[in-house]
Amino acid sequence: MKRLLAALAIIGLFPFASANAQAAWSMESFDVDLTVRQDGVLEVRETIVADFLTARHGIYRYVPYQGYDDQGKKYVLDVKLQGVMLDGLVAKASSSRRDGNVVWKIGDPDATIAGRHTYVLSYLVEGAIGRYESFDELYWNATGFGWDVPLPAATVSVKLPDGVEPTQSACYTGDYGSAEQYCEIETFAGETRVRSSYSGEALTVAVGFPKGAVAEPPFWKRVLAWLRMYAVWFLPLAVLAFAYRAWRRHGADAPLGTIVAQYEPPAGLSPAETRALLSQSAQAKDLTSTIIDLAARGHLAIQESEKKGILRTSKEYALVSAKEPVVDASLKDFERTLLAALFDGQAGRNVPISSLRKTFHTHVQEFVKGVTVSLTTQGYFVGDPGRVRAIWMGIGGAFIIAGFFALAFAAPLMISGGILMVFGWFMPKWSPKGLEAARHASGYKEFISKVEKYRAPWMEDQNVFFRALPYAIAFGLGAKWAKAFAHLQMQPPNWYHGANMAAWSSVDFEKNLQGWTTSMMVAAVPSSRSGSGGGGFSGGGFGGGGGGSW
Repeated sequence: MKRLLAALAIIGLFPFASANAQAAWSMESFDVDLTVRQDGVLEVRETIVADFLTARHGIYRYVPYQGYDDQGKKYVLDVKLQGVMLDGLVAKASSSRRDGNVVWKIGDPDATIAGRHTYVLSYLVEGAIGRYESFDELYWNATGFGWDVPLPAATVSVKLPDGVEPTQSACYTGDYGSAEQYCEIETFAGETRVRSSYSGEALTVAVGFPKGAVAEPPFWKRVLAWLRMYAVWFLPLAVLAFAYRAWRRHGADAPLGTIVAQYEPPAGLSPAETRALLSQSAQAKDLTSTIIDLAARGHLAIQESEKKGILRTSKEYALVSAKEPVVDASLKDFERTLLAALFDGQAGRNVPISSLRKTFHTHVQEFVKGVTVSLTTQGYFVGDPGRVRAIWMGIGGAFIIAGFFALAFAAPLMISGGILMVFGWFMPKWSPKGLEAARHASGYKEFISKVEKYRAPWMEDQNVFFRALPYAIAFGLGAKWAKAFAHLQMQPPNWYHGANMAAWSSVDFEKNLQGWTTSMMVAAVPSSRSGSGGGGFSGGGFGGGGGGSW
C-alpha cells in the first residue's frame, strides 16, 4: 500500500511540474536556419522568442552530440557553440556535456529578466551529413522533444551550397517515431523552407542532394571520428590486461595438488575458519557451524521446547549461556564477540531465537569480518581477503557508477568495472602456511563428502559424529553427514536439551539446526532509414534535444 501511494504521489507531481513550467514562461516562436557548407559543416542558427511570465535567469538548450541513428549505427558529432545573442546583444552562456548532450545555459546567474525576449543561438555541427550510395542527405530533428513548455508552430530553412539543388525532401511531425507529415514544404533555388502546421508538434526535416556535392570529411577527420566512437572500447581491453597481470603477480595461488583424505580438521582452525580458508571468503552461513562448535566446547547449550497451537504444535529454540565461565584458550576473538552479542556477558542467560531474529542480523557482518581477520592475523593469507576484495570492488564499482553519467562511455566503463570486480574476487591469496592448511582442509572435506567410502569401525563411536558435525555443516555437507550416521542409535549431545528426546534422530537434528540458525541472520520484515526518400519519422536523424528556462 505504501509503494502504491508513493507511486500515485509521484505520478501526481507531473501535472504540477508542467503547470509550473508553463506558468514560468512560454515559447512564442521557434525558427531554425540550417546552412550546409560545401566542406560538409552544418551551420545552425536558432531564433527563439520567449515570454517570461515570472522572473527567470534565461533559458537552456541541449543538443545530442552522440548516440545511435535510426539505422542503429553509432555516431559522434562535433558540436561547437559560436555565440548567443539576447535581444541583439551578446549574452552570457556556459557550455557543458551531460548524458551525450551538449548543454548551453544562457543567462546571468546574478540577474533575472521578465517579459518578451529574443534568443539567437549559433552553432556548428560536423558529421551531420548522411552518406548513401546514390545521394547525400541532411536529416535533422530541428526542435527536439525535451522542452518543458509546448512548442509553437516551428519553421525551418535549409540552404545548400551555391549551385546545389535538393533532389528530394520531406518533413515529419509529432512524437518520436511518428510518420505524420503535418507540415508544409516550399523549395526555392538551393533552399528548402518547412513549417509545421500545428503548434505543440516537434518538427524534423530531411533534404537530399547529389552525391559528392558536399565534400566528405578528410581522412584524418574520419579516423579521429572513428577513434572518438570506438577508442573507448580499448579501455576494457587495457583493464583486462592490467587485472590479469595483477592477479598473476598478487592473487594466483599454487595448485593444491593431489588431495589425500584427512580424518581430522586442520589443527587450530574452527569450522568457520576452515571453510573460509578454502573459499578465501567468510560468509554469514558460517554462523551455524560456529554456534554448534561453541556448544560442543561447552560455551552454550541449545534448548528445544514445544508450543501448542490450535491446529498444530510447533517447536521453539533458545540459546543458553554456560553457567560458569569455560576455560578455553583456543577461543578466537570473533567467537568471543559472538558470545558477547548473544548473551551480553550474562552467565546462564536464556535467549529465545525469536528475539534474536529481530536484532541479531546487525551482528552478522561483524562476525563475517572477524573470521577473515582471524585467519589473516594467524598468517593464512597475504593480506585480509575482505579488505583486498573491498579495494578492487570499490574501484570496479566506481567505474560502473561513472558509466551511469557518461552515455558514450557507459558500456566500456561498466564492462571495465565488471572486469575489476571479477578479478578482485579472486585476488586474495594464501600464504605458504595457508596453502598447506588448505590442502589439509580439502582432505578433511574429502573425507566428510565421501564418508561411506572411508567408513571404518572407529566411526561407530557417536562422538565422531558430533566432533565433525560443525565442519560438515560448514562445508555444506551436514545433511549427508547426518544421514551416514542415521543407522546408529545415538543419544542427543549433553549440550542439547529438548521436550521429546526419545524421538531424536541425527537427520532431524541437523535439519533443525540449519533452520533456526538461518533465521537468526535474516532481519524480520514488517508486513506491508533515409528521411528525404520517404520512410522517415519524427525525431529521426541528428539534432533534437530540448530545453527550458532556469
